[in-house]
Amino acid sequence: MNLPSVMTLPHRPGPARPLPARRTQSSWPDSTSQMGYGLPMTIMAIALGMAALAWGYSGARVDAPSASLWMTCGLACIVLVPSIRLSQKRVHRSERIAIVVALGVALYFAKIMQNPTRFAYHDEHAHWRSAIDIALSGRLFNTNPLLPVTPLYPGMALSAVVVSDLTGLNLHAASILVLSVARLIMMFGLFHLFEAATRSDRAAGLATAIYAANPNFLFFDSQFSYETLALPLAVVLVYCVLRSQYVSERPNIPGLTLIVVILTLANAMTHHFTSYMTIIFLTGWGLICILFRKYPHNRPGTMLIVALAILINLFWLLYVANFTLSYVIDIFKGAFAGLARISTSAAESGESQTMRVPFSSAAGDENGPPLYQRLLAFASVGFTVTCIPFGLWEVWRRHRTRALLVTMALGAALQPFMYVLRLTNSSAGWEISNRSGEFVFLGIAPIVALAVFNLKFPPWLTIVKRVIVAPAVTVMLLGGMIVSTAPWTLMPWPYQAGSDQRSIELEGIRAAEWSAQYLGPGNRIVSDRVNTLLWGTYGRQFAAGGEGGDDAAFVLPGIVMTSKFDDYARGETIKAKVQYIVTDMRFSRYSPLFGYLFFENEKDIFT
Repeated sequence: MNLPSVMTLPHRPGPARPLPARRTQSSWPDSTSQMGYGLPMTIMAIALGMAALAWGYSGARVDAPSASLWMTCGLACIVLVPSIRLSQKRVHRSERIAIVVALGVALYFAKIMQNPTRFAYHDEHAHWRSAIDIALSGRLFNTNPLLPVTPLYPGMALSAVVVSDLTGLNLHAASILVLSVARLIMMFGLFHLFEAATRSDRAAGLATAIYAANPNFLFFDSQFSYETLALPLAVVLVYCVLRSQYVSERPNIPGLTLIVVILTLANAMTHHFTSYMTIIFLTGWGLICILFRKYPHNRPGTMLIVALAILINLFWLLYVANFTLSYVIDIFKGAFAGLARISTSAAESGESQTMRVPFSSAAGDENGPPLYQRLLAFASVGFTVTCIPFGLWEVWRRHRTRALLVTMALGAALQPFMYVLRLTNSSAGWEISNRSGEFVFLGIAPIVALAVFNLKFPPWLTIVKRVIVAPAVTVMLLGGMIVSTAPWTLMPWPYQAGSDQRSIELEGIRAAEWSAQYLGPGNRIVSDRVNTLLWGTYGRQFAAGGEGGDDAAFVLPGIVMTSKFDDYARGETIKAKVQYIVTDMRFSRYSPLFGYLFFENEKDIFT
């Protein structure tokens, strides 16, 4: 039976209409017996995958050659068995919810297990510095020398500080607790949103697993960063907007509207890009409702909520975070400049290379991950691109009057363009493409799940479809991990100079803590990329030339790397008010993995 869409219910006088009833346990007579063994076996498989993953991480710390294989097998076990169970019929709705929550939490701890006692990712240190400043100063919007925009969106850091004060946990443990709760909210929110969109708890379960296979879910959206908290807020916000339109009783409307306002404000003060993408999604959804002439006039409309969200974000942008606009515009300008270079031939543009070499390292060579990981990456992209047309066809065939699903389908159609943007020889283009995955997959996941369960194929092809669904989800996650994450950061390998995560180790942290204790915080220093992070967080120092991007940011690295300290170097150091120069003696023995120590163009200093 094809039920009417959530957003296309006709207006009738009287009480508000409820969301359509879900299928319950009574729909399947033998669902009770399925509840007996399915969930424990799935949790056991996830636990075995976590054990294999832990074994792989332990091997990576001593550079064991089999570490990558153990990690791959562990992640495959974590994803494959839940995907098989979620794609089956006669599974109780409560079991599906338990499985998707267990899957999300397991993938979150897959990141935490890499470095359980400290933050190691590059972006994490900028937010860690903001949290430390809030905890020590007791006020917001402190100057952050690592990334000036982060104090303007204090939602993540403030949450960690509040939890630390309330529980007595140290700030790192409180941050892990906040991120864990955010992941739980994310999984619950995704399931309920997809269930409302597809009208099927079976499709919602598989859609949530597909979303967990997006390239950023495993590592990027598990780190201590503002998007990790903003995404769950955005998902719950969209679901509350949906519920505010159709509730069972009129008195619930003010409460839901208040929740929507609070979530909108929280989203605006947590992450700029997530709040903007939420506004774009709600705007598109509202316009499609109007276009279909199915707008529910008896409830506060989506467009009214969109207008409120725009006003809240404009207020925050103009009166609190006015620096953000130029920050975001510069990224998009760089991305489209790289895209323009691809469309122009190398001979006409004078460029020797206009496209990024897949899997090449930042140093410019072609040494990437092993062959099997490259094959997984290509298979992941292939599965995603192949599934999107089937999902779009299913939406057009049976659900084209559902405004919410149509909006999601339009977002999913952008994914091939994002893959093209990833090939630009521009860090901004790669960054936009990479960070769009978690938003585009909000559309890809439900339409693909509907296509998997509803599209009819010949009998032999139907059997193939049933067999390949869960392995395809697993390949999407493993390959997406390779596509979005540098191969040297997938595991806690031993120390490597100039390689972000692999350069974050105890000796560097202890040196930074020593600086805070014996030199005092707030000194202006010059150092390499990694030690600037460590001394900026654990030492609370300031990187000279880093606040405004002035000439000192380009001159000072050359002074550090030169073989003699002459009058020119001394004058530039005095001009930049440098108090300390920090260097690592290991740089004399190891070449940086990225090919640079300070920034990508440092080779121009010596040319």
